Amino acid sequence: MNMNKSTLLIFQVIAALLIVSTADVVAADRDFDLKVQPFLKKNCDRCHGSDREEGDIRVDKLKWDVDDLASVDALQNILDEIVVGSMPPKGEPRPSRRALKDITDVLQKHVAAAKEKHSSGGGRPVRRLTKTEYINTLYDLLGVRVDDKELPEDGNVGSFDTEATELYTTDMHLQRCMVVARDAAKRFIASRHSQPGQKKLRPTRPPRATKKNKLGIKAAAVPPAGYQVTRLVCWLKDTQRSKPTFFGPSGSAVFEITGTSKSPQYIDRTFYKTQTETWSANPNVVLKEIQNFQVVHPQPYRFFEKFNRRYRSRMPDSAARALIEDFVSLMNRGRRVDRKFVSDLFDIFMMGRKQGQTFEEAMVEPMALAMCTVEAMFHFETRGAANDSAVASPIEMVNRIAYFLWRSAPDAELIRLAGSRKWNDPAVRKQQFVRMVEDEKFDRFLRDFTVQWLELDRQDEIAVDDRLFQKFNNNVKASMKEETIQFVSHVIRNDLPIRNLIDSDFMLVNNLLAQHYGIDGVRGNEFRVVPVQKGSKRGGILTHAGIMMQTGTGDRTSIVERGAFVARKLLNDPPGTPPPLVDDLPSTGQALAKLTGAQIVLMHRKAPQCASCHAKIDFLGTGLEELDAVGLFRTTDKRINPNIDQLSRRQRRNPNNLTIQVPLETDGRVMGRRYRGVEGLKRALLSKDERLAEAYIEALLSMANGRKSGVADEAIVRRLIDQSKTAKLPARSILYAVLDSDAFQVHVATPQE
Repeated sequence: MNMNKSTLLIFQVIAALLIVSTADVVAADRDFDLKVQPFLKKNCDRCHGSDREEGDIRVDKLKWDVDDLASVDALQNILDEIVVGSMPPKGEPRPSRRALKDITDVLQKHVAAAKEKHSSGGGRPVRRLTKTEYINTLYDLLGVRVDDKELPEDGNVGSFDTEATELYTTDMHLQRCMVVARDAAKRFIASRHSQPGQKKLRPTRPPRATKKNKLGIKAAAVPPAGYQVTRLVCWLKDTQRSKPTFFGPSGSAVFEITGTSKSPQYIDRTFYKTQTETWSANPNVVLKEIQNFQVVHPQPYRFFEKFNRRYRSRMPDSAARALIEDFVSLMNRGRRVDRKFVSDLFDIFMMGRKQGQTFEEAMVEPMALAMCTVEAMFHFETRGAANDSAVASPIEMVNRIAYFLWRSAPDAELIRLAGSRKWNDPAVRKQQFVRMVEDEKFDRFLRDFTVQWLELDRQDEIAVDDRLFQKFNNNVKASMKEETIQFVSHVIRNDLPIRNLIDSDFMLVNNLLAQHYGIDGVRGNEFRVVPVQKGSKRGGILTHAGIMMQTGTGDRTSIVERGAFVARKLLNDPPGTPPPLVDDLPSTGQALAKLTGAQIVLMHRKAPQCASCHAKIDFLGTGLEELDAVGLFRTTDKRINPNIDQLSRRQRRNPNNLTIQVPLETDGRVMGRRYRGVEGLKRALLSKDERLAEAYIEALLSMANGRKSGVADEAIVRRLIDQSKTAKLPARSILYAVLDSDAFQVHVATPQE
């Protein structure tokens, strides 16, 4: 019987998995049949069975299989709840001590066996590039900026956008990619003779305001591969004004004007396409002139340079094959080039030429197709490695790390190192990690990681109630999200201890945030480090206005949401999914009008199906009641008057009649430790900073691996924490350790479903 190498490998893997004695298998099955199943059915089935599925756990669907990591994770959660005594919940019959010990012993052995077998981590073997990764790839390789609205949204919900199971590839997706790729190819080719660099264009006169007091800022000389900078030269007309003066695009006049006629202020706007941006005129701002700069990216010129030098102004058809091969190699990012595919693309080129297309026109379709192949659009972590090796090949490793740290393709230096096998040298890898982190492209990672890990996009959904927060400036919302991005970025870039996320002696603010927080002396839109004022409770992300806003409703705070945030992000102990058909907490009505937030959430804790989760998260959120729905400290809870509909028009004109004041309760518990208020919560969390390190590392692994971190990564996580404990868990050092761990070097992805 003929058997190829790949088929033989499959049989070898199956044979290896079967080298487990029949006695061991039978013993394990007997434990499950005689001990685990009866225990779960008797004690857990009522809340976690076919009729009700609380916390995303169905005990009747669990498998006793060390390779089924979803079941192993669920059994680990069950074990944890039994050990701490939170399950079964209060009011339910409790098993005997003997029964609890027996089931704990069996579960511990099973989970330990799974951890021992799956301790190398590793990512999904095949995953499509995310929309962000694909856009960045075209920009870095071709110098062409793609509008993200031109591509379909990725399907991730509540996870990192790299989650492999959410990255669908449909006919519609491929069709949209081809449209985008054709346009990118046209612009790439159109820039082939353009010398790279910056060129100063003729300045334009300031536009006159229209009757609606609007100005039109035009970008008319945007290169196909590059961008145009439009620089506004302006200053204050009246420098003696006590109030800040803002200028900017209509609807978001966020640029504070601090310049004078002797020292003008420059506002730079970057445009990647020809367009007109509408600004709101300000009578106290003098707009003297608009300077324009055209910036041409070097990628097209460098790619075509050898062909242009050889063939001067006109390339013959015979040059197309080599040009196509070079382009495919560029898009393949160091992977092997399929000669037959190149020949097929050359045939498409020749077909276009026969139909009367110019050389450049005929080149568009082959280039577009090269941008939409599986090599260009997918990660393949098993490519190029020896069949008997669990370690990814150097070229796949540099691809994987580049798409993690830069959210884009590896550059020529990384590909060269992978090709020479120097990447296997730990000293070379560390040198490259440092280089990549110091590159401006690392900003993409910092922004995307922070936004997705801390779920900052939830802030976009919040509308602040102006009846309660009459002085709230909606322009500060963008700065609220940016504060957390800048803060986390500062901690990572400067290798500060990760515990700074819980509490710090510094903040990063701009003028709008400083005004919101009541901090004096901060002028201008740039974020800068400022010390936490003496006596202030600020410091760390828990007092960030944006974090407090996203865990509320715009008019009310939410103890539950804030507690869940602390549990998920700072204690790495996420609550389960609420059971179906459970009503939201009531927020209106006469009976609730004067109840404290703590008294309201107590209603859910009294419900048996809600008690276990709420007992965990409610006491984490109460300390944050010191902060209102827009992140300002308060002494009472200000709410809309429940009798507002009964007020007369005259009574409604008085703002004091629209609201009522309710006392605050800020006492809580962190894993059995009592605390009071924000400062007490911070102190309690700082004593658990290893939990925060776990959450940080698991978030890094989840984003890198294209799957949620779980049992397969536990040994890696523990090892990384042990390595960095003596250095007080520094954020950038942890990142380097993650990059050099098995999580990035192993390509065998364990099943997660």
